[in-house]
Amino acid sequence: MILGDVELVDPFNTESDCLKPPDLPFPRKCLIAEYLDKHPFIIGGGNVGVMYDTSLVLINNTWIDTPIRLNHLRYCAVSAQPKHQKMWVLGGDVRGTHTGMTSEILHQFSIEYKKTGQKKTDNNEGQRIDTNNSDNTTVGFIDAMNAPEDLRYSKTSRKCISKINDTHLFIVGYQTGLTYIVDATKLPYTYKALPKMKFGSHNGGACATIQDSLGVIRLF
Repeated sequence: MILGDVELVDPFNTESDCLKPPDLPFPRKCLIAEYLDKHPFIIGGGNVGVMYDTSLVLINNTWIDTPIRLNHLRYCAVSAQPKHQKMWVLGGDVRGTHTGMTSEILHQFSIEYKKTGQKKTDNNEGQRIDTNNSDNTTVGFIDAMNAPEDLRYSKTSRKCISKINDTHLFIVGYQTGLTYIVDATKLPYTYKALPKMKFGSHNGGACATIQDSLGVIRLF
């Protein structure tokens, strides 16, 4: 079942309750979501018979179309923010190129508030997605380095990526059972293979980075 239902929760607030924004205008499955410039942002995914490269951002409790598009149609891709306001999207390339493990990066995302000097007549007036850099180049996704290939492309295969710190990330979920540490210090990112998982590939599983009471960072 493909749903358009949305809920928001702050995982860093122990007293946080789920917030219920409006449903997505076009239900989509296996999309990518990040929190950019203090707003929920979604892109990619699909519905019955259609794939999306389009994106939406939630502003004033309203989903707004943005001009930002993926360069590749992606279904069940994953994403992370190696640096603030930088979104890295990985995998799920429905063309099956490089077993689907292509990637692309959005280097900047910001919401510009217009100073019209007039009273706003609706929630969206005076706000737009800023897609221009200071040098007048357009903000958008650019193709980046491919990740290590998997055994084969599968529409139902979904990796998991977790940020370790500002320079490194962890990827798991390969059909081979391999996992990787990604060095995101600079482009192109580099990958270091880790030993195989002991209990299968964990394809489609969840992962996270935690810090224990001794300050030791652990991946699970």
